[in-house]
Amino acid sequence: MRKSIVMIMLLSLCLGLAACGGEPAGDAPVAEVPVPPAEAPVTSAPAPAETAAPQAPAADGISWHVADGTLTISGQGTMADYELLSAPWDESGDSLHVERLVVEEGVRYLGAHAFAACMNLAEISLPQSLRGIGSYCFADCLNLTEIQFSKSLIFIGDFAFSGTGLRRVALPEGVARLGERCFTLCTQLTEVSLPDSLCAMGEDVFADCDALERISVHTGANAQLLVQAQGLDPLLDTSGTAIPAADYPWSGTASGEYGSCSWALQHGVLTLTGSVVPSFGTTDGTQAPWAPMAELITEVRVADGISSIGDYAFWNCSELRQIKVPDSVSYIGAYAFGACGSLESFAFPAALDTIGVGAFSFCTSLVEVKLPDGLVHIDDDAFQMCTALKRMSIPASVTEIGGGALSFGGEEAAEITAPAGSWAEQWVKDNL
Repeated sequence: MRKSIVMIMLLSLCLGLAACGGEPAGDAPVAEVPVPPAEAPVTSAPAPAETAAPQAPAADGISWHVADGTLTISGQGTMADYELLSAPWDESGDSLHVERLVVEEGVRYLGAHAFAACMNLAEISLPQSLRGIGSYCFADCLNLTEIQFSKSLIFIGDFAFSGTGLRRVALPEGVARLGERCFTLCTQLTEVSLPDSLCAMGEDVFADCDALERISVHTGANAQLLVQAQGLDPLLDTSGTAIPAADYPWSGTASGEYGSCSWALQHGVLTLTGSVVPSFGTTDGTQAPWAPMAELITEVRVADGISSIGDYAFWNCSELRQIKVPDSVSYIGAYAFGACGSLESFAFPAALDTIGVGAFSFCTSLVEVKLPDGLVHIDDDAFQMCTALKRMSIPASVTEIGGGALSFGGEEAAEITAPAGSWAEQWVKDNL
């Protein structure tokens, strides 16, 4: 029954979008290039909604249970993204009876489609640890009329609240990005308040919100320009003066496998200090704390003294164009700069010993690579699908080149040079 209702509602949504010329976009936090490790199968909780069920894992370190109409989500880290009606509480039938959602401290991200079309959901409690809300997360929750967002929230994904019953939306300072059509078809929405920290808005964020009367912003805030760019000038209600953007850095301490560091993002520049940039996304699926703002990062500055850059550190920073890495860095981890599609050049540090698996894979704008003397290991797929790469020089110190490491995939073969008589020269002759 629920699936039939959902299909009817989705058909209506698609017709509405077609009428205004828009199409659904993909999930905001999920990279377009499918490199990260596969997730484990989702486990369903067998208990009925009316009685308390044991905590059941949801494949990503996040647990859940339903009792007396309340769905409780707990754990540490980020929830997986789901397809429509594929979350474990959907598959078990528990979500049919959910009226209240409680997300406990420690959960940092709510996955795509996680609670979509929970028809009876009317109340939500979010933790201060929450950093992001995935695409379609609460889409078509018709009974959801109000929500208080956590102060640590950074982004809301595409269509996240489309078709809900929300009447007012007040986004806290710190929210950086709103996904495409994230509040579309909220037909009861009358008032919106946007923060000074807002840096980016997808297309048609408030499309088909026919009751919307006012969008409140501070005079001079970037949010004012974003609203005007969407043709919503008549709804603008400006007051006061925006706090300068320089006073709104996102910052904190990052920790993951193999290290920790301090970080700050300001005006598109991500600065990292400490001794090691940690590894992420390896065994537990965690992501860097700046990952939700990946699209806002145009420059990375790694401070002197940092010795290594961990796995997935800057994965899918699609607008990243400039990188400053000190000569103290000896290791660049797996997929550290993978899918940085705007990166055209990279000055490799003098102390570099190892380039990890897929470290620069899918850097489709990278044109020339000069690897430093002293480099020893180039791991599997290190420069896979760097389709624009024209020239690469490999030093005599290299004694290992992994499978697919130089599979650039460009229309024309790149020029690859190595010192005469070196191991690397022989490898190139034998393999390319």
